[in-house]
Amino acid sequence: MYTKRSGISTLAVKDANISTVLNSLKRHHSASVQELSADTGLSVVTVKGIIDALIEQERAVPGEQAPSTGGRPSRCYLFNETHRLGLLMFAREISGKDAVCLRVIDLYGTVIDADDVVSPNITPNTLETLAADKIREFDRIQALGIGLPGVEYQGKIVSLDYEALVGTSLVQDLQSRFSIPVLMENDVNAAVLGRAGNSPPEQSMVYIYFPRKYPPGAGILVHGKLVKGGRHFAGEIG
Repeated sequence: MYTKRSGISTLAVKDANISTVLNSLKRHHSASVQELSADTGLSVVTVKGIIDALIEQERAVPGEQAPSTGGRPSRCYLFNETHRLGLLMFAREISGKDAVCLRVIDLYGTVIDADDVVSPNITPNTLETLAADKIREFDRIQALGIGLPGVEYQGKIVSLDYEALVGTSLVQDLQSRFSIPVLMENDVNAAVLGRAGNSPPEQSMVYIYFPRKYPPGAGILVHGKLVKGGRHFAGEIG
């Protein structure tokens, strides 16, 4: 029994150490083993072993030699922000026409590819086809985020500006199609979270959006937390 517990504990510690080193490397963008050791409190030997494993997994890549301070020069290692990618899809009006916007982002949230596709009739098939094309183009996409002007409740879209999507289980259907995590959020809720990104953590604000063709919507943030309401209709001021 003790051996089993010890094995589980050792595995948990190993995973925690990997996560610690990877997060430190991500924060620094580039660092030597010695710098990562000082930042994480882990031994140089432990950090070097983790870095070697991260390189094999393509989560880190070797960089240039760090400047020498009199001893043996050390090598810097780089966080590989394109090891995994995310796909964002949201709908908006462009010159008075409905369009689906697609953004491929890296692990720092930097947009590395952007497309805006005018679509007079946005349907589940529209979104699935556009997502499939982008995932085919960028095979490292591992998550999909969707921002739409409406309400999802208990897995069903119950209200949306685009009528063809109402009543569908869009998130579940896309997860089944692509076998990756899919997250859907009301577009104005997502906007208020984005606007609050550089604000104090206890910030409260209301973000109101006035499109030309559709009713207005609002995103409500109270003390840093998004308010959706019991059935996710908070902010539906239209």
